[in-house]
Amino acid sequence: MNEGRTYNGRFGYMAGRQIYSQLFVRYWAFAAGCGGWSKRKLLFGKNDVLSSLDDELVPGIDSARIRAFFVHPDFTRMGIGKRLLQKCEIEAKSFGFNSLELVATLTGEKLYSSNGYIPLKSYDVDLGNGITNKVVSMYKSSK
Repeated sequence: MNEGRTYNGRFGYMAGRQIYSQLFVRYWAFAAGCGGWSKRKLLFGKNDVLSSLDDELVPGIDSARIRAFFVHPDFTRMGIGKRLLQKCEIEAKSFGFNSLELVATLTGEKLYSSNGYIPLKSYDVDLGNGITNKVVSMYKSSK
């Protein structure tokens, strides 16, 4: 099945400056996984409002953000999440970031822990209509 795997990337820009990168893994025409990193301060949430460049992180001072990871259930335990994470870490480091932060769902926490991320705190995110999702904020130094 590996011969059908491809990696595609997409970059997002605001005022002519790159602020995030997303990677996609495809097995033939099927999207098997995706994930990305960002120079935005927001750890997770809506992308529809980008207020200003003041929301951009400073390499060497702030931590880059790992965001929006997903692996289709039919493709779990195949190294897709790990490979995407490694690509994001390498790219963020090439932009001058020395550390990374993320907010993991409980199902993703094992992936991040096994790749050197340290849990900082657990909390519930309000999804509306009385529904919450338990998450864990995590950190990794890439020095």
